[in-house]
Amino acid sequence: MPGRSVSHTSPCMTPIPDRTPFAPRPSDRPIRLERISWKADPMPLNRFGYGLRLVLAALLLPALLGPLPAQSDLAGSERRSALAPDISVAGDLVFSWSDEEGRAAGADGFDLRAVEVGLYGSLDSRFDYTSVIHFSSEEVELEEAYIDARDWLPGRMTLRGGRFNLDFGKQNRIHDHDLLTIERPSVLQEYLGGSLRGTGLELQWWSPLSDDSVIRISAALVEGVEGDSHAVLGPAAGHEHGEDEDEEERPVRDFDDFSINLRAVASIDFADESTLQLGGSYLLAPENVFGLDEDDERELDRGVAGLDLTYTRLDESTRRGIFLQGEWLIGDRDFGELDDNGTPGDDLDDSFLVTNARSQGYHALAEWRASRDWAFGVSGSSYEHAEDSDEDSWDLGAHVTWNASESHQLRLGIRKYADLAQEEEGVETTSDFVAVQLQWTMVFGRHVHGVDW
Repeated sequence: MPGRSVSHTSPCMTPIPDRTPFAPRPSDRPIRLERISWKADPMPLNRFGYGLRLVLAALLLPALLGPLPAQSDLAGSERRSALAPDISVAGDLVFSWSDEEGRAAGADGFDLRAVEVGLYGSLDSRFDYTSVIHFSSEEVELEEAYIDARDWLPGRMTLRGGRFNLDFGKQNRIHDHDLLTIERPSVLQEYLGGSLRGTGLELQWWSPLSDDSVIRISAALVEGVEGDSHAVLGPAAGHEHGEDEDEEERPVRDFDDFSINLRAVASIDFADESTLQLGGSYLLAPENVFGLDEDDERELDRGVAGLDLTYTRLDESTRRGIFLQGEWLIGDRDFGELDDNGTPGDDLDDSFLVTNARSQGYHALAEWRASRDWAFGVSGSSYEHAEDSDEDSWDLGAHVTWNASESHQLRLGIRKYADLAQEEEGVETTSDFVAVQLQWTMVFGRHVHGVDW
């Protein structure tokens, strides 16, 4: 895009060129870096959460007080032209069908899942901006709006500020219409609520390890975290834009109520046009709520840790190759519930119960790129339920993708769901079914993606 560059480049990592969505797809890039692990138990970080917030604040403050950007030489109409954004429009139409049980779970016809308008541009040589507006049949929402300050901080650091998808895992940054599958993996819907999003600051840093490898680390401090889902099928289907975050009054926010997201990724390029990435992510998102009354404040902890591995082998000239990806997640979360102790209407014997649930799950994807236009893949998830690890679910499916043109993509998928748990009006139901889905994605204009981490 004219006037816009990608801040992260290294001997083994090149920016994705400006592109329409299907030539190539974001994941066609030799994937660079993905997280190096947070080992085992996420809860030890919970115990030191306040100290972590202080460290993040100390790192972010100097970045905010960095040198002012240089004055641009552009004047008049040239400057106005440089500031004008590139605009893209993406539409995502999905048709789903199943038996009676599957139709009750959401596979019951056409769904215009999203129409997104993206604005991308540069304020000057040091600042890029991105804004994504989501339109649905029920609402209009500003999904993302942030500024990236590049070539502004010392070393290889970039500061992002605004509202953005968190740097957690391999798929959280990717919007639904750019995924390699029709639905986001069920385990990500269950543990993250879809895509994790927050408002705040994120500091990114990368460094080469050798001529063929790099490491990247990011740390974010954000005000709350919400799960954003446009799923037609899955645990988060029907719960859009953080609906699960109720509107009830909450205690005044303290400093230790801010959420922390950390990620480290290492990427290695090989001579045979293949790339291996290993990444690790950790989210700490506490929530303060009122218990029995406004004098009874309770903190509910939420921690999610993830490890992911991605391997890509791709012939750049023919676009033939393979793509393999897997991710394992551990969830540790507190749940609070008001218990009337069997006497409705009598507040004297009420109690506020806090329970803790630990769970784990994984998802995997394998795709064969037969040509520039055709790809065939299989994918699946298996996971314990976030609120009750004694209950589990799984799904397994296959898909074929046809890139009909630079702006149109068709994808046909079939998937078996086993013990899919969904909640509506406080009542949880489980269902078993096979669903067939057809997705038609259309993207017009300059559709921008950064480096694939």
